[in-house]
Formats: sequence, C-alpha cells, structure tokens
Amino acid sequence: MKVTKTVFDEVEIANRRSKLSLTKRDLLAKILREAAESKTETTIRKRDPLKPLALSFHQQRLLSLALLEPDDGTYNISRKVTLNGPLNTAVLLDAVNHIFERHESLRTSFRIVDGEWQQWIEPLVELRIPTIDLSERGEAQRRDEITRFARQQAREPFNLAQAPLLRGMLLPPRLLADTARR
Repeated sequence: MKVTKTVFDEVEIANRRSKLSLTKRDLLAKILREAAESKTETTIRKRDPLKPLALSFHQQRLLSLALLEPDDGTYNISRKVTLNGPLNTAVLLDAVNHIFERHESLRTSFRIVDGEWQQWIEPLVELRIPTIDLSERGEAQRRDEITRFARQQAREPFNLAQAPLLRGMLLPPRLLADTARR
C-alpha cells in the first residue's frame, strides 16, 4: 500500500511540476536542493536548570498588571472540588507533590533580575494544604466561616516570587455534608 501511495505521490508531483512555468520550476529545484543540503538532525537541547527563562508577552502583561495593583487578586482562579468517600490526606498531598515534581509550570516563580522580569523554575516545591476544623461551631456559623474563608483565599494575591502559585484547603467531609444541605 505504501508503494502505491508513493507512486501516486510521484505522479501527482510530476503533474503539478509540469504545470509550473520554467521560472517557477527552477525556483522549486533551487529550494529543494537547498533543503536537501541543509538537512541536519534537529535536537532539542536540555534547558539549564540554573538559568532563568524569558517571559512570554502574556506573562509580561499579567506581571505589569500585578505591579500596578499588588494587593489585587483579580486574576486568581478559584475552584471548589468535592471529594466523596474516605480520604487519606497524606496520600493526596503525596500525589499532588508528585505532579509538582513532574510539571515545571507548577514550580515556576517570577523575579526581577537586573531590572528584568524572569521566570525561575524551582527544583523542588512542596504544596501544603491546611485542614480547617470548624466542628466546634454551629451549622450556620460553619457555613458562613467556610464561605468567608474561601472568598478571602480567592481574593488574596500570590507572592509571584515564591512557588507554588497555587493554594488550597481541606475541610473534613462531615463539615461539607452539613453545609451541602443548605
């Protein structure tokens, strides 16, 4: 099947070439010759982990906005995730931290060096997720406290010079079950 496809491709290419003007055929031949001569094996070099990286245009824009309003958490993205069933907090944190080890973007921070913003990829970052225990409070008070704390966390700006640029909190399942009935 591959032979048929190759023959078909060659016939199609020959047909298309025959329709080109002499000037365009010469130009095509030159381009193909140069491409064949310059064919070298392309390798992607490993990034030096001790050197910072330049920022993309969008990163520069967001950092400029962060400098204008340093106490503003407008660009924070807040999400609630509900896990059902038994939860081993140590295993959850271990799994999240393994994800951090694997993905450089989760270990990235931003610093000014020689007057220029640069992104730095930390070799190791450990996410700590506090567990909030409001079991001593009544149901309405717990619900209000959870809502207040979640809103506060969503608005609080990140220290862009310190990775991770992610945070979370855990509420024991019994508290969530009580607040979910509202």
